[in-house]
Amino acid sequence: KPKCRVHNAHGDYSLLSKLPKKRTSVVTMVRHPLDRVISIYELSTVRAARYLLYPNMTSATEAAERQCYERPHDVCLLDMWPFKHLMPRLAVELFAR
Repeated sequence: KPKCRVHNAHGDYSLLSKLPKKRTSVVTMVRHPLDRVISIYELSTVRAARYLLYPNMTSATEAAERQCYERPHDVCLLDMWPFKHLMPRLAVELFAR
């Protein structure tokens, strides 16, 4: 159909609150819960490792927040549970090493 759009996401359901209710269809692929936990941890670790590009945790946090709000229509990973809790903690842990 014209103007048909598809969004493939690997996140949580918080994204649905940003989509129009009448024109949105959702397909959920169910995975084993342990696979989901491992996948979330892996993604959080990879994203937190990007903080190491900066000289210190303060500048890394500022850059991450700036990137989230440069594109106001995008959903920021730091706004989603559990990433908003995992990524900063993992980044602090990585900087400590």
